[in-house]
Amino acid sequence: MMIVGFGSNIRPAEHLPRALRALRARADVLALSTVWETPPVGAAGPNFYNAAAWVAAPYSPERFKQAVLRPIEAALGRRRTADPNSPRPIDLDILVVGRRVVDEDVWRYAHWAVPVAEIAPDLRHPHSGERLETIAARLAAATPLQVVVVPGWR
Repeated sequence: MMIVGFGSNIRPAEHLPRALRALRARADVLALSTVWETPPVGAAGPNFYNAAAWVAAPYSPERFKQAVLRPIEAALGRRRTADPNSPRPIDLDILVVGRRVVDEDVWRYAHWAVPVAEIAPDLRHPHSGERLETIAARLAAATPLQVVVVPGWR
């Protein structure tokens, strides 16, 4: 099982539900976080909508990324550029595999920590042992973020 992060700051209320529908056609979605509006990290631009989904699929993480996530991004107009923080219609990232965080940004940024903590609050930081729920609360207190209701997200 994996946790996939969803991010969009180009028509996010349209792109997040479309990405979720496409993901559901290719994998079992076991749990969903709330959608959170967060400021962009590392660049100027419109705010992002971020969320997370716990999924089960019969693929290795690398195969899942190449066979499922990248085609969904391409279908929704994602074009990867040299700037990893540029605005985008959709960004799908594998954040957790099993019970192991594979994207260190989960420990650093509220835009990933908060939604992932909603569906996996007991994940533990590998060095400090601190629960993700605690880390997410601390990051959220230092970051302007708010819940967004997105029709079609659930």
